[in-house]
Amino acid sequence: MSERTAFINAILDNPTDDTARLVFADWLEERGERERAEFIRLQIEADKSPTSEHHRNALRARTTGVEAVHGATWRAAVGIDQRRGVYECGFLTKLEFLSTLFPILAEALLTVEPVTVTIHLVGQHEDDSAVTLEEIDEFASDPYLRAVTKISSQGGFGRERFVRLMKSPYLINLREIDIFQEPLGADGIEAVVNAPASFKLESLTLNEALQDDSGDEGRAVELLATSPRFASLKALGLMFNELTDESIRVLLASKTLPRTMRIELEDNAYDEEEFAESLAARFGVESDGDSGDE
Repeated sequence: MSERTAFINAILDNPTDDTARLVFADWLEERGERERAEFIRLQIEADKSPTSEHHRNALRARTTGVEAVHGATWRAAVGIDQRRGVYECGFLTKLEFLSTLFPILAEALLTVEPVTVTIHLVGQHEDDSAVTLEEIDEFASDPYLRAVTKISSQGGFGRERFVRLMKSPYLINLREIDIFQEPLGADGIEAVVNAPASFKLESLTLNEALQDDSGDEGRAVELLATSPRFASLKALGLMFNELTDESIRVLLASKTLPRTMRIELEDNAYDEEEFAESLAARFGVESDGDSGDE
């Protein structure tokens, strides 16, 4: 393993610890990458400095200037277009890839710097052939999944593939799951609950995703309401799930869901008028609770 790879691994293994980032910056400067090192330090200081807002704004202005001059070159080094991604704390974030393409591109990206990415889950390759469960198992065993901070799906990936993917021990930096029109049901939620990776979710969107083949969302809601896995959530989206009054009562009775979590409940079957006040009181914010009932 090269020294550079060792630094990248250390940062991905401890994403909230700036020490490894700063040591990497020193290493880069020693090897002639002075501007890159300066940029990392400036962004970390601008993000974490306890100084005045005026000083932080000045630091951000300096980072903008450095990126304007060198950003295209840095992006080219990892093989991406100069308009893609956002630099945060010195390194690229918010890069987006299809799940079928990420394994092909990951090595080129992650041997240069500790980028973090969003993976869009798809059930077909570019030639329209189906992604097999064996391919998902291989994907789940890829250490480069440590770079993934968000996974999303707009349908077509499938419950079984999702369950297999969540068995990965490498999804340690996963912060967001965004699912729409993917019938995960209770089995999908249970896969998140029992995932071996020690991630802390901040956002979970399960729009039209809770019902299983029988059309019952009850067990899925129970898992959401009782598992410590969801205690770190800042936002929970449960739109278009035909949630009943009983499901809302289960959510309200939760002892693990955060009280300040934003919850979206539009287009469900519960009595919006009956539960509006209790939802606002329980979660500390007004829910987006247009249930669709007239």
